[in-house]
Amino acid sequence: MYVFLQSVKSCRNCLVAVCMCWLAQVELCMSQDSVESTQDPVQPPTVSSPIVDFGKDIAPLLVKNCVACHNEKKAEGGLNLQSHDTLMKGGDSGAAVTAGDLSNSQLVSRLVDPDSPMPPDDNSVGAQRFTEAEVTLVRSWIESGAAPPQQMQTADLKWQPIPATVHPVNALAASTDGNYVALGRGNQAFVLRQVAASSLEHAFALVDPAVAGTLHANYSNSSSAKAATIASQISPAAHLDLVQSVAFSPDSERIATGGYRSVKIWRRNLQPIGQLPTGVNLTLEKSVTAISPSGRWLALATPENPLEVVDLQAAQSQRFLRALPESVSALVWLDDERLVACDTAGTYALFQTGWTKWQVLTSQTSPAATELTRLGNEKLLGIASEGRLLQLSIDSAALTVAGQYVDGFDQVQSLAASANYELPMAVGLASGIVRIVQTSDYAVLREITTAGPVQRLAMGPDGATVASSTGQAPAQLWRVQDGTPVATLDRDYQFSQLVAVAQRNQTRQQGLLERLNNQLGELKKATEAEQASLAKVQEVREQAAQELAAKEAEQQAADQAVQAGMQAVTEAEQALAEAMKLLETRKTELETKHKAVAEANAKRQAALSALASRDQALATAQDAASRAAARVPEIEGIIHAEQQRLEGLQQASQSLAADPAAKHQAVRLAFDTDGSRVVVADEKGFLHFYSTVDGNTEAKLKVPAAVVHMATTTAGNLVSLTGGGVVQQWQLDLPWQLERTIGDSTSDLLSDRISALDFSPDGGSLAIGSGPASRFGEVKIVDCQTGEVSRDLGQIHSDSVLALRYSPNGRQLASGGADKICRVVDLETGQVVRTLEGHTHHVLTLAWKDDGVTLATGSADQSVKLWNIETGTQIRTIGGFKKEVTAVVFVGQTHQLAAVDASGVVQLLDANSGKQIRAFPGADGPVLALGVGADGKVLYAGGWSGNYWIWQIEDAKRLN
Repeated sequence: MYVFLQSVKSCRNCLVAVCMCWLAQVELCMSQDSVESTQDPVQPPTVSSPIVDFGKDIAPLLVKNCVACHNEKKAEGGLNLQSHDTLMKGGDSGAAVTAGDLSNSQLVSRLVDPDSPMPPDDNSVGAQRFTEAEVTLVRSWIESGAAPPQQMQTADLKWQPIPATVHPVNALAASTDGNYVALGRGNQAFVLRQVAASSLEHAFALVDPAVAGTLHANYSNSSSAKAATIASQISPAAHLDLVQSVAFSPDSERIATGGYRSVKIWRRNLQPIGQLPTGVNLTLEKSVTAISPSGRWLALATPENPLEVVDLQAAQSQRFLRALPESVSALVWLDDERLVACDTAGTYALFQTGWTKWQVLTSQTSPAATELTRLGNEKLLGIASEGRLLQLSIDSAALTVAGQYVDGFDQVQSLAASANYELPMAVGLASGIVRIVQTSDYAVLREITTAGPVQRLAMGPDGATVASSTGQAPAQLWRVQDGTPVATLDRDYQFSQLVAVAQRNQTRQQGLLERLNNQLGELKKATEAEQASLAKVQEVREQAAQELAAKEAEQQAADQAVQAGMQAVTEAEQALAEAMKLLETRKTELETKHKAVAEANAKRQAALSALASRDQALATAQDAASRAAARVPEIEGIIHAEQQRLEGLQQASQSLAADPAAKHQAVRLAFDTDGSRVVVADEKGFLHFYSTVDGNTEAKLKVPAAVVHMATTTAGNLVSLTGGGVVQQWQLDLPWQLERTIGDSTSDLLSDRISALDFSPDGGSLAIGSGPASRFGEVKIVDCQTGEVSRDLGQIHSDSVLALRYSPNGRQLASGGADKICRVVDLETGQVVRTLEGHTHHVLTLAWKDDGVTLATGSADQSVKLWNIETGTQIRTIGGFKKEVTAVVFVGQTHQLAAVDASGVVQLLDANSGKQIRAFPGADGPVLALGVGADGKVLYAGGWSGNYWIWQIEDAKRLN
């Protein structure tokens, strides 16, 4: 295990507090000296230089204590200290450095300012004030001319083994086919088959030979005894640095792992490891064949040709004269050097590979056999031509064979025995019965009723399971102990994956349509309500207009009365002498009428104001009603488009279900060496791998034509023979191999540790999240076929990206960062469509619910938040965690949410209520990674201790 030797960055971007503990334990140092130095290579050497260089001496100080707040993304005071060029440009207050002039270099004055020094003592990013020696170094550089760097600002990276105690499981992922779990442990990565995931002893290690080579290069030429010891202890690994992230592709054929500035993609090898050269001519269509236990020798014979033994390693054929008087009817290898043959006349012969001729065995009885099976070193069981069971004993020293029929067995069509000949064996009958019998006396222990005449049988090497086939239907798998069925082996791996995806997409699409239809119903109700409100507003407005008309009539009458009063006053004045008393009366009446006019005018103004208010209300109501009415056809159009999408998904599901290629007939059967897989060869030229635990389909391999014979070798490989003469070998463990590496520790393609990875739902792209602490967080998307960056979403966070997840439909990508924010990007436009704020600490983990609407975010603020992405609103906050929430994941298509925190608590939550459903005990220390099996029945977790745990979700029972 290895870790790069670079100056320790601030721990402010650690995913959880425990990462600080790791950084405290890991020995990191920078070395410019050769590893040939007599100094201990693990200790940082002392290097002195008479010339102060910006790249070597000054830049590391700025990166450590200044760049967090003065960078391209976050340039406080307009000052960017990321490079020599940006430093020399200065900031809002002018030049930060003036070459050769300390008095005009604000950088120095701020470093030593006693009142407001930089960096400030109360900063939140862990920056430290410069020491006196560091300030002196800065002064010397400025006085000498503030020259640009003479060398790269990033020094060569040196690597050393990670301490044996540092092997956290930082990342974990379960495959969508339900067969694998991948985890990063230290700088190693492992793939476990879920049927045997109880121990890392059964895991497949992902190894990049270049990793060990890089570290060996640092130590192999050293004369130091400690360096030699370290070199001898270097173990295979996936990355030089800790594995920070792991992701499975949707088709479960690829795994991506992330380390320091590099991503590695591993692919499952489904290709043959060897094939007999085409120059070796074989006729296998109607031949009798047998493969030696090691897989080296192939024996075959046809009615027209003498028996032939082919050395599959050397691709050489040893042809023999006809050793038996009649055509060969059965062949069986006793071991890798001895072959027994029988002809249709009942003559037996023994061939030893070191001999140059056949030895015909003296036979006490000579019933011919059509099939032979080993039951021991020199004990055979065969099927006589009339379907009777035949027991044979071979004496290779005396060159004799003795045979006798086993009573009670008629119409036998197939035989199968385990590698342990003391365990029971299986006998297949034409009646469709499989008998499980003792090998010692052939006593019948139990009978299994199958789907038809048992043409083919295979028994696992541990004797736990037996597979049967009629040759015209799918194979069946049975438990030997009680005769109960395990599974019908008829599922096609590729079609099963496609059907599962189609069903999930269909369910998700139906949910979307339900939501849209609900929105349409609510919108129509709102439209009706707006129309009703509009009618009421119109009615009130008419009433106001009528009231205004009445008030205007009253005012007109009052005006007319004033005119009449004025005329009366004039007449009264003319008759003043005669009517002074009458004048006073008229003046009083006029004042009263003026008051009436003022009152009428006030009422008119009030009526005008009321009418204006009603007009405004009417306009608002008309606008709301118009917008609501316009939204209806828009939603209806969306529903129509999504309905068409649903119909397409339904049609695709129906087509997959009805596709004849999804069905196959089993023509040959074989088990792998540990009995955990059974291989079924079909009539179309495919090999299907199934788990013997539950019958789950695990792989589908293509062979050139229908297989006429296949066998498992002691080396753990499978040898297959087709009728056309093609002989191939396959690795039964389906190993994972490094397909490509994206970036490396010295490249700037990826900026920092790869803390987040996720494959797109179609498997074509891989999203990569990274970013240096407190500077920026970047997301890049690479094409899985080419490894090239197909899209750069840029620095969408102001701090490291710590989590990435594609939405279930692949249209959006959610990212969480150390800047406390979650962003959602529309991948069609590349625009951020949602910025989810509310966490008060790093967003460490994300999980989409399968509906594609609900997003869960987990944070170092000890909470989980649930968001509605369609509206951008927060649904609820789930608290109660003791420490940082390090991982969350939804269980299948349910509303159940699994969550873990750095205190070691693993729990299942109800996302609808936020309440705990159950807790999962047993984790020892901080838990950092989490995964759920494809069937939603199993929960996986890994932690700081390097351990991982498996539980049944339904009852929290530990499985490892």
